Amino acid sequence: MTKNQVHEWHENRPEGGKRYFRGYYNGRDWRFATTTPEDVDWPDLEKPDLGVWEALRDVLFRKYQRKRLNFRLLDSVDKILERVRAGEEAQPGTTAGEKKGPSSARSQRRRREAQ
Repeated sequence: MTKNQVHEWHENRPEGGKRYFRGYYNGRDWRFATTTPEDVDWPDLEKPDLGVWEALRDVLFRKYQRKRLNFRLLDSVDKILERVRAGEEAQPGTTAGEKKGPSSARSQRRRREAQ
């Protein structure tokens, strides 16, 4: 399974126009960004709501049906959706934009030796 992936979709706004979303998958973490045609940049969504997770799942399922996505990624989003519906944190231990460093003993030892 590819470690870095970007999935995009859009929704129609009630006042007219579209709102664009991006889901960035990196390793085991998801980050989301959103924009409108009037915006220049893609600001991060700090805590995506249930609707964003369900829209992402729909996009991934369509790609899976066309054999363009591994089932494991779809299954991982299903597990996150279960946690969100239960009122738990979607991705415990991470926040938007936060990068997790390597946690193996070997990499920690290398960082200490480099200092």
